[in-house]
Amino acid sequence: MPRFQFGQEGLCHAKTELLRAYQNASVRYSKAVCELSHNVGLIPEVEFEYLRSLAGRARKVCRAAQKALRAHIVEHHCESRL
Repeated sequence: MPRFQFGQEGLCHAKTELLRAYQNASVRYSKAVCELSHNVGLIPEVEFEYLRSLAGRARKVCRAAQKALRAHIVEHHCESRL
């Protein structure tokens, strides 16, 4: 089986999965930042720092997913295909 497969519509399945992972990571990061911002000054500092660490981890996961998607696009030359 080839490393990259294209479906009937010419869509790159690997890119689709990487894009889905990036989208999910972006949503998790956004939610973490929203929760953090909504709790500024409302919760004890130790809890705020915990939320901040969660948002930081979500940011790292999001950046890694974005980097993986971009690397795939460069390697596979599937910029114009989803």
